[in-house]
Amino acid sequence: MATTKSSKAKAAPAGAFFDIPLALITVEGQIRSRIDQEGEEFLAHVESIREKGVLEPVIVTPRAGKYLLISGERRLLACRKLGLPTIPARVIDAVTAKDEILALQLTENLQRADLDPIDTAQAVVGYVQARHAEEGFDTDGIINTMMNLEREPDRVNIFFRL
Repeated sequence: MATTKSSKAKAAPAGAFFDIPLALITVEGQIRSRIDQEGEEFLAHVESIREKGVLEPVIVTPRAGKYLLISGERRLLACRKLGLPTIPARVIDAVTAKDEILALQLTENLQRADLDPIDTAQAVVGYVQARHAEEGFDTDGIINTMMNLEREPDRVNIFFRL
């Protein structure tokens, strides 16, 4: 992996992997509403990174001379807790649309068993609203459909795609 030595970020080729200084990564609008940085699970994650390093790079996109974190907030926080200078990152083309960012975050986070159901619901509703803003979806209807999908997946007609 190439190492960024300068404090000035330069846009990297799409899909490229780099070690990016933690100071150049900004976090905003993540799906998880809360990360317990003192809990046993998070501290075990920190210890794993201390022993083995970061096994899965975070995903970032260039934004205003820095990088916006798309996914991997717990990895980023663990590296900051350890005082590491850089983190392995996959740099993807500039992603600016809210629905694109949410789709990427949902794709990664829904594969993890520990995502809070409320965070999942809020992320899906946010995605549908961003993707179909002009259609004015009824938020209560979306939430009701999600609850029905959980209870009876065969009976629900899905009206959106990730």
